[in-house]
Order: sequence, then structure tokens, then C-alpha cells
Amino acid sequence: MSVTPSINPAATSGIKRGIKGQAGGQGPSKSSKDRAKAAVIGSLLADAAAMPVHWIYDESKLKAIIKDRNPEFVEKSHCPFYSLPTGKQSAYGDQIYALLTSLVECKGFNKEDYKKRLYAIFGPNTQYDVDKSSHPMSGGYRHGSIKGFLDKYKKNEQKTGAADAQADGFVKVAPLVAMYAGAPDMLNIIEDAVRVTQEDDIAVNTALAGAVLLENYILYGKSDKAINEMLKKVPASLATSINETIKRQSQSHSEAVQFFGSSCALPNSFQGTIHCLLKSDGDYVNTLRMAISSPGDMVARSTYVGACLGAWVGTESLPNDWINKMERKDVGELADKLVALCHH
Repeated sequence: MSVTPSINPAATSGIKRGIKGQAGGQGPSKSSKDRAKAAVIGSLLADAAAMPVHWIYDESKLKAIIKDRNPEFVEKSHCPFYSLPTGKQSAYGDQIYALLTSLVECKGFNKEDYKKRLYAIFGPNTQYDVDKSSHPMSGGYRHGSIKGFLDKYKKNEQKTGAADAQADGFVKVAPLVAMYAGAPDMLNIIEDAVRVTQEDDIAVNTALAGAVLLENYILYGKSDKAINEMLKKVPASLATSINETIKRQSQSHSEAVQFFGSSCALPNSFQGTIHCLLKSDGDYVNTLRMAISSPGDMVARSTYVGACLGAWVGTESLPNDWINKMERKDVGELADKLVALCHH
């Protein structure tokens, strides 16, 4: 049985009212759809941009790779665990893509369809079904939660989520929030989606926190008070972690990431992500370059940051030269179809 989210689903509408007043009375407008579209594109764009330097934990090695160039879309894969051509998505991005295509085709969240699409992307005879005897593998890397999901799905188990408290949940919320922002059942839907691959309360509550924050940005644009508003809705343990992040805002992003821990684990991955937003100058490219230049699982952090910055700046400010380097050319069309279905 699903555990009731520690973040009250009714809080979604409360956030709408609170931020509306704090933002000088600027409520939802037609531009919220553009922000939703930009959040979806921005997340997948950031994922692809960071993928070639994924999971480099040695900061000196990362600095050497990007020394004479910008960190995005490095031409050759330097990830020590897997190797994919530049422009492809990581396993984070492919989870987002599975959600995005399912939401569009089903005109809403359909758990069984989402499971089928995950299996089609990550299962047998895919780029993830490769020789794992040596690293870097020539192909994609299945995350722990994906391995658990595939095993349970093949056994026709009703509950397919793995006991996994890593970043995947909050990283992939952009399509769901883009579609359901402002809806009273948004958080329940997001919990259902996260538990497809992660049967873990920490993963769920972090994803819900990320959804609450991104929802504010989509509905009302950038607000310096949004993170503090999110803090009022999260469990005490997660609030403590986020407050520790705020206290370290003066640190460089790379220093803070390494202080919290640069891996995929929670809550440190979410802490590093929030720190990047706190350090942002509001520019998509500058902020993503900062995120990608920090060691460890920078793809997870960058992907969620990309969603938030997309909502901040809108589609017109996303870099076309980056978009042109993505392998998937249907992301913009899918994002258009998604926001056509939303009601904000």
C-alpha cells in the first residue's frame, strides 16, 4: 500500500495562493504554458549537455577535460562507467522521455503505459542491454532503480519499484509538473509515478519537494521566495538538509557539492541541486555550465536545474545551438503537445 506523502497534496493549491501574493499579484497567465514547455525542454537539454562527463568524481580530471572548452556537449564521452555518443540522453533523460511520450499519448498519467515505455527503452535488446564486464560500457547504464523495476516488471509484480533512495525521482518530475501544475491531485500523481521505479519514501518526498518548487516557477515565474515556501511543505528532515544548503550559499558550487556529497544519493543530490539554483545568475547557459562543471553525478543535478531555469527564462531564451546538438529532434513537438493538454 502506498505511503501517504509527507508533503500534503492539498498544499499545491496553497502554494499558488501564497506565491501569487508575494509576486505582486501576478497570477497564472498564458505565459505559464511557455514556462511549462521550457521546463520540459530545459530538463532534457541539460541532461544531454552534461551526459558526456557524467560521474567524474575527481574534480581535477573534470577540470582537465573542460580546461580549454565549455563543459556542455563534450565531443567524446569521458564517463568512467558508460559511453554513448554526444547528444544522447542519459538514463535520467530517458526516464523523462518515457514519461513525456506516455503523458502525450495517453493524454495524462497512465501507470501501465509508463511501465511499458520504460521497459521498451531500458529492457532487452536496447542500448542498455550491453556487456557489463568492463567499464566504460559501450552503451547506456541502467540505474539501480531501473534494474529493480525491470526485474519486477518481468515477473508481472504489481509493485515494480525498487528500494532505492537516489536522485531519479526528483530529476524526472518536469513533464508531470508541466502538465499538472495547479491541479489538486498533482502530488498524488507524482508519487504514483516515482513509485513505479522507486518504492522509497525518501525518494518520493524529495520528488514531491522538487515538484512543489518547479510548480511555483511554472505558474508564477522566478521568485526568490519560492525555496522558502517549499520549506514549509516538506518533512522536517528534508527541511533541515535544505536549510543547511541555504547556509552554504556563499560557497562555490563545486565546494558545496563536495561538502554535501557529489553522488546520486539523497538528500545530498537534491542539496547540490538547490545550491546551484541559489547561486544562479538567472541565465540558462551560465547556470548549466556551473552545474556541469561540478564533479560526481552532475547529470542529475543539471537535469533538474535545467527544468527550473527553463521555467525561469522561457523557450525563447533556451540556447538553439545546444538544442541542435540533441539527438532527439521531437522534444519540442512533444512539449507543445503536452502543454496543450494542461489546464494552467
